[in-house]
This record gives sequence, structure tokens and C-alpha cells, in this order.
Amino acid sequence: MAKKRKIGKQTKLADKPTVAGQPTARMSTHDWDRFDWSNVLRPDGPPVKGATNKRIAFGTHCTFHIMTKFEVEEVRDSAMNPWRPGTPEYDTWKPPDASGWVFPPGPFPEGYLSLVKWSNGGNFRAGNDRILRIVPIDGIRVKMIELHSPKNMSLAVPFASNDFYDIYCFDMRKPLKADGEYPIIVTRGNAMNYKVCRRAAKGLLEFLQLPDNPRPPNK
Repeated sequence: MAKKRKIGKQTKLADKPTVAGQPTARMSTHDWDRFDWSNVLRPDGPPVKGATNKRIAFGTHCTFHIMTKFEVEEVRDSAMNPWRPGTPEYDTWKPPDASGWVFPPGPFPEGYLSLVKWSNGGNFRAGNDRILRIVPIDGIRVKMIELHSPKNMSLAVPFASNDFYDIYCFDMRKPLKADGEYPIIVTRGNAMNYKVCRRAAKGLLEFLQLPDNPRPPNK
């Protein structure tokens, strides 16, 4: 189970759109309540239980919450000077200030909520023996802070990775589309950046049904 982080009070941003006329996740073209994910993903390890509604609510609240004082201090205190002692860069280096990191308003697409109700994270095979590691919904906040994605790829929400440690994200720079989907983008896990990413699929289901794992550009 993902470790719960200290989250303060906030308006439930994920429960409502922030742009007039923004479609909600319920405008999907699929019946996600009856969707059989075992036809798309094959478990590659111990089975993982699906998330309860309570866990989904907690994970959603965490993912789209503003940065807390505790997290800002955690990012600062865990940072390590990457430069060699005695160099000018080492002497002038400062730990990151995460107070200005921006998180998306949400919501999660209904397809993703259906997926985590079936299996809240886990390792899977798909397509032509693709390896996929799905992040549990209550672990996405931890993953975002670990990867510094709010700084490096603001409004991208990492939800899965492959065996090359490429990261797959919901691209939430634009409101949820009328079909209830966000584009899926892929970037490098060790260098998340919009300049080194590409679109992997139009939405979650299309992404999971691909025969092979999309890779980021080699640049």
C-alpha cells in the first residue's frame, strides 16, 4: 500500500472543471462499469486488489492538491548537490524550491478509474509481450514528487512505466476531451521534459491496446 502523505484541506478541484464548458469524465464512449480489463492486460506477478471508492477518493484528492508545506520541505531536504566539491557550481548550488510547483485540476478519466477498480496498480503484459507497470491511484502523488514532474512537465500526470523506465502520462494541459480521454504521452524517466516526449496514443484504452511500448524521442 502506498504511504499516505500529509495533505491539507482544499477545495475538491478534481470534482469540477475549472473552465466553463469543460467536459467531465462521464462523457466517455465506453461502458467502463462493465469493461473487462483482463481482455487487455495480463498480470505479470501477484494479483493486486482493486481500489475501493474511499481509496480512489483519497488518491484523487492527493493527486490534484496544491503543494503542501510539508512536501516543499521534503523536496528541499532530500535534494543532493550534484556538483563536485570545490567547483563554482557546487558552491552556488541551491536546493529546489517546490513551493511554486503546479498540479493539474483533474479529473481522472473514467477509464482509468475503471482500471484501478479492477487492479490498483501492478505489473502487466500487453500486446506483443509489452511490460507495463501501473502506478496505484494513491501512489501517483508520490511518483509526481519523486520525478519532480510538476516542475519538469507541469500538468502531466505519470501513471505507468515500461521496462526501459520510460514514463507514460496523462497530458492534462488541455481540458478533458469530449470522449472522456486525455492524450497519453511518453517521456524519459530520468529526464522528464516536454521537449523530449511524444504522443503515445489518443487515450488510455488505445494506449493499452498497442502491440508494442511507445518510446520517447532519442534526442
